[in-house]
Amino acid sequence: MNPVQETPLLACGRLLSAVTCLAAAAPSCLALRAWARMISERELLRRAEALAAGLIPPYAPTACPECVVLFSRHVEDEDPSRLILKTKCHAFFDSILGFISAGWTSEQRVLVSHRLDRTHLLCRQCNPRGKTLEEKGNTEPAFNFACRGICSALAASLQDRMGRHDKGFASKRGRWPVTPKQLFPGGPERTLDGLVGLLRARVCVEPVIIHLVTAHRPLAFPVLLQPENRGRIIAEVIARANDVSSSIRSDIAKLRPPVIPAVREAIGRRHLEPHEPCIFLLYIFGFGADCMPNDKVDFMSPHETDIFAALHDLLGCLESPNDAHEPLAYVAAYLWSVLPKSRRAALGCQEMPAYARAIDEQSTLMRADPYLSLRHFLALRVERRDCHGPDCKKQVHDKQTPGAFSRCGKCRTVQYCSRDCQRADWTDVAFPHKAICDMLQELLAFTTFAVDDDVFADACRAHSFPLERVDRLIEWATRGETWSRYAQGGDVVQKPGPELYALIDKLATSSEVQQDVAKLMSSIGIQYPASPAA
Repeated sequence: MNPVQETPLLACGRLLSAVTCLAAAAPSCLALRAWARMISERELLRRAEALAAGLIPPYAPTACPECVVLFSRHVEDEDPSRLILKTKCHAFFDSILGFISAGWTSEQRVLVSHRLDRTHLLCRQCNPRGKTLEEKGNTEPAFNFACRGICSALAASLQDRMGRHDKGFASKRGRWPVTPKQLFPGGPERTLDGLVGLLRARVCVEPVIIHLVTAHRPLAFPVLLQPENRGRIIAEVIARANDVSSSIRSDIAKLRPPVIPAVREAIGRRHLEPHEPCIFLLYIFGFGADCMPNDKVDFMSPHETDIFAALHDLLGCLESPNDAHEPLAYVAAYLWSVLPKSRRAALGCQEMPAYARAIDEQSTLMRADPYLSLRHFLALRVERRDCHGPDCKKQVHDKQTPGAFSRCGKCRTVQYCSRDCQRADWTDVAFPHKAICDMLQELLAFTTFAVDDDVFADACRAHSFPLERVDRLIEWATRGETWSRYAQGGDVVQKPGPELYALIDKLATSSEVQQDVAKLMSSIGIQYPASPAA
């Protein structure tokens, strides 16, 4: 059995926010407080415009890197300031994104670091006493230092104030980015190629890549799927996972045994934390918002064995991989499930790893509880940002007018690109929203999708939400790809894919065998032969 086939999509908000924090540099608290006091709207805009001008052209910047970082940290931390700049100073975001995506060679990074060092030494605000770099204790290249601050500001600005990514471009308030050109200067290929180049150079651009894919997957992900970019990212993920594993083992080997679990976990966290966002890219690409079923295969194939070996080794060095590093365990468990037995044997991993067993047990518990299953499958539907009209595949990025798609005015759960799609869905033959909407309103009268899984399930039990409605909503949420039989005492059944039907057709060589197969599959609620819609 695939141990992760029906496991809930793991919540990754914690790591998404942590990714932004990791990007941020750490200037002194006094410096941050001084900048926090600065700031009238006029002064905010003046400084933003000055810094924007100081980063153009990217290869000859005149801005002080510490000023860039301090201002970027202010933009990251102060929501009102960020909203003002996104509305009134697009030039700031255009310039910092243009700077990090300029397509840097190693020689150019070195030259610009020297140039930034000189501007910092001459800056009266950041270096009023004229200290040398040695006296200031600067060890990180100035280019890397500036990029970390820039990426923290960009990552925070690619979400709305609630941390959501539900809109495309053309904000009603004119907030940056209002066009794809602003977000992808020179086009998606040029922008993402530049970012992947910095990723390989271990400049901290992971937060920007993660939020670009999360917010604008239709534009960003196809570029990252291109063979060169895909190969560079996979090579970097494997290299970093191997480096972290080696560093953890080296530090633990220096300690007198036995090493207590808390110490092992602290060592693991210290070494993994700077690199976890890079490895986390695999989760975003394969299991993140708006992903399609084949995305993980398209991105990781044919490197599944090498990726699994690196992640499995890394997770073996961590004390609590399922608790603190769930997305990494999830990716590794998926990879183990798709590896042929011969490759598992070659890696010495014939038996299901402990972290995969834990995920499988979590999946079993979910399937045993109708309300946990309902929470899982409804969340997958609600988190999608495409139009819910029957047979409509339009994404929010295809929308020509400002804002997100309009939601159903009653249940507020699904969204539509047009009134025509909404009307068609209201009377849809398979899943008429007229009926589904009533069920959702009944459910959301006593709970929300914002609460934890257990709280959601307990609320459903307390209000005796009918199991017949649970079955119907699960089937609706997955467009008929998954259904349940909780009202009849069963659990979740996943609809077979076309590959299984093709295999059965090949093996069922007589009408008698086909009839036997049809009876067997009917007993578990699966139609064979497949209907035309299957």
